[in-house]
Amino acid sequence: MGARLDWQALHPRAREFLFIEGTLQQLSAENAAYAQALIDGDDPSPWDTQAAWKAKEAKSGKARVTMFGAAKRAAYRMALTAMSTAAQANGQEVTRSVKNKEVRFSSHDELQAYIEALLIAQENLCAITSFPLQFDGEHTDQEMLCSLDRIDSDGHYEVGNLQVVCRFINRWKSDGDDAEFRRLIRLVQASAIPV
Repeated sequence: MGARLDWQALHPRAREFLFIEGTLQQLSAENAAYAQALIDGDDPSPWDTQAAWKAKEAKSGKARVTMFGAAKRAAYRMALTAMSTAAQANGQEVTRSVKNKEVRFSSHDELQAYIEALLIAQENLCAITSFPLQFDGEHTDQEMLCSLDRIDSDGHYEVGNLQVVCRFINRWKSDGDDAEFRRLIRLVQASAIPV
């Protein structure tokens, strides 16, 4: 269907047989049907009820992303990135001191739901530029992909301190002051020559 296939969104059993070694072997009828469903963009959820698939998911111990739209995939990715960033940035000293970043949500799912609510509240527009956000698997410009930004860069991933912006805006803002960055962006937008 032309959409990006997110490895983490696949059922653990699907990941198992989609490895290169698995693709060099003949798939069972069940696995072949699942692979074809993925290729065709069909809903793979009927496999979730099969005993072997339930067992594999339970054994993996990892939550799986279910089939959903681009905005939900993007929210999942942003929540995952925030959780990973916070896990790696706890104020430890390496060759430089990194900021202490904490995720103040009880779970990945709670953070993801909050991000989805932000996207709805922002009408899928960048919180700083009002440019239309692009979503995973449906994007035409990597720089317009949505990115989770902490409004106060010294703050944590928590309610009231998050906004969704374009990827390039998050990179440009870096750890700068939100109000000052917004002021500068408005100056750039006001002086822009129409194309």
